[in-house]
Amino acid sequence: MTVPPTPGTRWVVALSTAVVALSTAVVAACGFVVVATSTRDDYETASPRAGTDLITAAGLGRMLDDIAGPLGNLEVDSVTIHPDYASISRSVPGLPGSEQSFRYEDGQLTDTGRSPGRTAGVPVDLAVLRANVPRLIGLVYGADRTLGVDNPTSTYLIADRDDDTGAVVGIYLSNENTGAQGFLTVGFDGDVRSVRRADQ
Repeated sequence: MTVPPTPGTRWVVALSTAVVALSTAVVAACGFVVVATSTRDDYETASPRAGTDLITAAGLGRMLDDIAGPLGNLEVDSVTIHPDYASISRSVPGLPGSEQSFRYEDGQLTDTGRSPGRTAGVPVDLAVLRANVPRLIGLVYGADRTLGVDNPTSTYLIADRDDDTGAVVGIYLSNENTGAQGFLTVGFDGDVRSVRRADQ
């Protein structure tokens, strides 16, 4: 037969239960703080390394900072951005019918030559895009689902001027194994302008 606890015993049991519950809550709270801090620290530590990939917020931001000085400004006709390099074209000052090409790779901007036959048009100013780089890269990270391209084998961006919607960045994804490909365009303000899914 079980002997009922005395009033003193009941008080000790209740106190022990409260202490265990409080300890669990403290551990849970501390665990949350550790996870949040670890996530923040991991992001801050990873940012400089991620800069080697141009299709990251750190990498694209650094590229824009790096080319602004040598070019004198961030006005270009177009820029095509791959994870490891970018190709830039812009008009030649004083020679509107000529095009100057550059390649950005490993933090260095290289003049790759001049050619005639530039298509007349209004350049885009990448300085306007600079503030919305995190928004743009966020859309890149979700583009495989948005465009219905699973496990893309190729991802690249093209920033130029669209005749209808102005300065835009095209996000292009494809999977060479399945043949799936799609793209979406994003304004320099970070708003999505058009979507072309792989199944359309």
